[in-house]
Amino acid sequence: MSRNDGETVAFKPPSADIRQFAKGVFHMSYDVFKERVRGLVNRSGSKVSFHHEDGKHIARCSDGVTIIGNVLCPRVLVKWGSGHTAYATI
Repeated sequence: MSRNDGETVAFKPPSADIRQFAKGVFHMSYDVFKERVRGLVNRSGSKVSFHHEDGKHIARCSDGVTIIGNVLCPRVLVKWGSGHTAYATI
């Protein structure tokens, strides 16, 4: 890698602290997904059931809303009605 002045600089991998921080920011385990979704759904008065399949976290709410997430991202897909969808960050 070279800087603007032309001097070559050796690449240094991120420190363990930064890697751990990034893992916490960009990783959403199934338990974290359930906790975050349950917090949102309980405020609405709905019931929710959870399951995990093919690497996806899925929450089905009693009012017909489905929330789908995964391990790699805090964004989820929200489906409701007849084909309505939206993305949300939880």
